[in-house]
Amino acid sequence: MANFNMKSLATPVLVVLVFAVALVGLNVPLGPIIAENQSAQAFGPLMAVMPEAQGFEQVEAELPANILAVYKETSGLGYAVRCSATSQYSAEPMEMTFAIDAEGKICGMQVDVYTESKDFGPDYPLTYIGQDSTLADVGLVSGVTYSCVAFKDSVSSAFTYLIENGLVAEGVKGAGQILMEMLPTAHSGLVLGSVGQYEEMPVSGSMESAMKALNGSGFAYIMNEGDASYLVVTNNFGAVKVFDVEGADVTADHAALADEAKAHADANGKSFFDAAKARFEAMLSASGVKEVETVGTFNSIVEAVTFKANGTNCYGFYSRSYGYANEPMDVFVVLDKNGAIVAATAKELILHGEYFNAYTLDEPSYKEGFKGLTAETWSADVANISGATMTSVAMATATADAFAAFQSIMNGGN
Repeated sequence: MANFNMKSLATPVLVVLVFAVALVGLNVPLGPIIAENQSAQAFGPLMAVMPEAQGFEQVEAELPANILAVYKETSGLGYAVRCSATSQYSAEPMEMTFAIDAEGKICGMQVDVYTESKDFGPDYPLTYIGQDSTLADVGLVSGVTYSCVAFKDSVSSAFTYLIENGLVAEGVKGAGQILMEMLPTAHSGLVLGSVGQYEEMPVSGSMESAMKALNGSGFAYIMNEGDASYLVVTNNFGAVKVFDVEGADVTADHAALADEAKAHADANGKSFFDAAKARFEAMLSASGVKEVETVGTFNSIVEAVTFKANGTNCYGFYSRSYGYANEPMDVFVVLDKNGAIVAATAKELILHGEYFNAYTLDEPSYKEGFKGLTAETWSADVANISGATMTSVAMATATADAFAAFQSIMNGGN
């Protein structure tokens, strides 16, 4: 039988009894204190972004994967949203909390968890204050593009949820923003995914804004005529297109804008002919290399040439698609008269190779895998290099753009 020491138990038991009696005598409500602490922990980030709030009620609904929770402020001030975002630099998702007032504008923003290897700094989230669902004036931080895009996309998707469920009003996009959102399809050489890859140029005449592609593939302009605004794009081959806010090609109706844009592009553009000629002559026994006058595609192709290689008519395409760190990657693709790949190579397949140690590449076999492929038999999987995602994307983009440019030539430059 266990030998309990009753004396040793007396003191702690007495202390417990005295403490319990004291609590009863003082009428201390333990339950409400615990509930209040739990509420403060849950609502702490919400109060930080909407400090004047009277209280919050969680919106019970099925939410998109990146939205962690939605709360309604009980006195009608608006809503608070907790969401997450993941970019290719994320070890774990970053998390943020932001408040939207009754007018549908962000009135508070804070980052709760940040695991990115590249930091966009404390000021970037503050640029969202005052923005409605258009996020019209939110930019990017140089060098932290992917983190910023992931952050912005997460906030935008939260707005989409709130708007679709009738909780906040949708913002109205201006003509300039609508036109800029067309850029990825109007001239993909000035974007990578949905992220602009251009530098701003001084404007003149009808120009509201002027942008020069970082890879040298052309220009884009927001231009005004009368009370209307237009997106005008140019490439390196003298081709120009004009789009209205509905996305319609209205080039034929706005020759003055097209001529003005072309003159600016001609004065500020760069020729890649000499570099292309030298490369294609080195790749093949090329002769009679000459420029193609007009190519009606607007993508990463900066030069298109025709020549004979080993007695066969060929078309060479020099692409500067975006590779690692968004740096232009010089890719050269040669197609025969039937549109089949004769050769494909790059000036440097792995940009900044000193940063990579996990990729494997048998370079001769890799290049050989492109030969004979056509637009119909081509697959982006051919360009895949294990451990070098951005190079794979750049090679796939360059090849697809070469096929598009070849088709344009076959169609007479249209």
